Amino acid sequence: MRPEPFAILSYCDVRLGAPALGVRAMEKAVARDPHNWEYAYGLALVRASAGLDPGAAARRALALNPREGMVREMLARFGETEDPREWRKRALAMRLLVD
Repeated sequence: MRPEPFAILSYCDVRLGAPALGVRAMEKAVARDPHNWEYAYGLALVRASAGLDPGAAARRALALNPREGMVREMLARFGETEDPREWRKRALAMRLLVD
């Protein structure tokens, strides 16, 4: 299976109030395409939405695409706090990558 359906389901899960399901779905997308920065970025967003530390996934996205401004912005926003409530709020305000 391709990763795209899992990424879409992940974002939908988060918006429908099931961020834990969103994390699992995005992890499946990452597993299917581990070298794609967009899925690492998405995993950081959905982890933050679930109140989980987005740091490792955000750093992975940066390693995969160090020139992408959205990734650098995400790292800066999440790096400013260790409060899971703030991670949630900031994640929901960030841009989603959907084709």
